[in-house]
Amino acid sequence: MNNQEYSAYCYSQLVQVFTNTHKGQPDDELKYVPKDCCKLGSYLAFLTGPMPQN
Repeated sequence: MNNQEYSAYCYSQLVQVFTNTHKGQPDDELKYVPKDCCKLGSYLAFLTGPMPQN
């Protein structure tokens, strides 16, 4: 999965949470998925980014 695919997945999860909540069907487990996607994305960028120079 590349960066664009991961961003699209995170976006789709966020839309799903908002859509379900708007319909009156909030999901307590699903609501944490977009937040976790953002965290993981920042961790991956940190791990795969360029190494700092001394």
